[in-house]
Amino acid sequence: MQEEKKEQLITKYLHSELSNSEEIIFSTLIVSDPGFSNEVELKTIFYADRSSDLKIQLEQQMLDMEKYSNFNLSIVSTLSRIAAILVIGFFTKLF
Repeated sequence: MQEEKKEQLITKYLHSELSNSEEIIFSTLIVSDPGFSNEVELKTIFYADRSSDLKIQLEQQMLDMEKYSNFNLSIVSTLSRIAAILVIGFFTKLF
């Protein structure tokens, strides 16, 4: 089997996209081709590590967005209060 096809099988495996026939081919290669088996193991570890890193980055970005969102809400709340005081003060002077 061509190396390119093997790479495609590994990629599909990592993304859980193997068809039934591809699963059979994949399983056969795992048992019969030690090089393929080693490559799958290495890429699985790399993929898991990369996924974990991306998850950590996403969680950090969500925390940063939450902090920024809370900061913006705090500014809006403060500005609303100032505006309310100014409006009340304006109307108080009129009457």
